[in-house]
Amino acid sequence: MTAILITDYYIIRRGRVSVPDFYNFQGIYRYGKYGTNWRAVAALIIGFAPPLPGFIQNIQSTIPVSQGGQHL
Repeated sequence: MTAILITDYYIIRRGRVSVPDFYNFQGIYRYGKYGTNWRAVAALIIGFAPPLPGFIQNIQSTIPVSQGGQHL
């Protein structure tokens, strides 16, 4: 997470941030309805889902998981 923030600050925004937008509900750093950033939720699910079968296999070895799922 820290690497993403550092990359965003130095490379994408080149050190220019909008401090007033931190406090503006319609600013560039806004979250969606109910205070949720749905893009962040989607990224979390996309990053979490692929290794899940291998994780399940390590926790409970009696659950059948394919070879691809075990080595992902």
